Amino acid sequence: WACVVPACRPLAPFLPGLTGPYALPRRTGVSSTYWVSEGQAPTNSNSTTDHCNLSPKTCGALSSFTRLAQLQADNPAIEDFIRADLVAVIAEAIDQAALTGTGTNNEPQGIINTTGVGSVIGGDNGAAVTFDHLAALKAEVSKDNADVPSGGFAINPATEAALLKLKGVTDGQYLLGPAAISAGSPASFWGRKYAVSSLLPSTLVKGNSTAVCSALIYGNWSDLVIGMWSSLEILVNPFGSGFAAGDVEIRALQTVDVAVRHPESFAVMLDAKTA
Repeated sequence: WACVVPACRPLAPFLPGLTGPYALPRRTGVSSTYWVSEGQAPTNSNSTTDHCNLSPKTCGALSSFTRLAQLQADNPAIEDFIRADLVAVIAEAIDQAALTGTGTNNEPQGIINTTGVGSVIGGDNGAAVTFDHLAALKAEVSKDNADVPSGGFAINPATEAALLKLKGVTDGQYLLGPAAISAGSPASFWGRKYAVSSLLPSTLVKGNSTAVCSALIYGNWSDLVIGMWSSLEILVNPFGSGFAAGDVEIRALQTVDVAVRHPESFAVMLDAKTA
């Protein structure tokens, strides 16, 4: 996933070097199959395709430091520190857009706002999160033949904390005890990796459950495509509005877009109560 959700970014393919709006092809229907007798040819039938659109959207950040800050900076220099900070915040913004982007106000549209993704609903007022909900998310993807062994869950810290506290009804033992997660091994549920990101909201509202519901996602993350029109551009400007006082500005820009190639590859739950 993205750098804030480290388990998945290697699975989300990138399309670098784009120069204009891009129509990403996808299959919407498959060829028909026929059982035929000796010497009989199957009927001609073609698979059908359409596309999802990627268009350039620019994420930017601007920071500055004073002349005295530069003079007093130890190693690493203040400029290098700010550069590293800009890299981190731009990456986080792309992650946020990929997961929860609204698709409005120049922001990409993320998974939870994509039409056609599967849905698991806890209830009119949400429901306390359980492993049943995670199993239901996986089943939502599986019923469309979209589940793959490399699929995985994205949850937030509140959801992880709630799951870690769950105990068996009869024996009172933790269902996900410390021994269930081996040191150095990827955390997983039923052989499917899960990653934890605070970018998934934990203060959603459902019915009379106010600001205590979390978003959960399961899916085939290779169907989350990130188009890139530029690498991260960082530019230092010593002649900005604070020039007279010796201030220096640093600007970061990156142009990307996000597309869910096959909505059926994902399922979301937006009313998992974690508090």
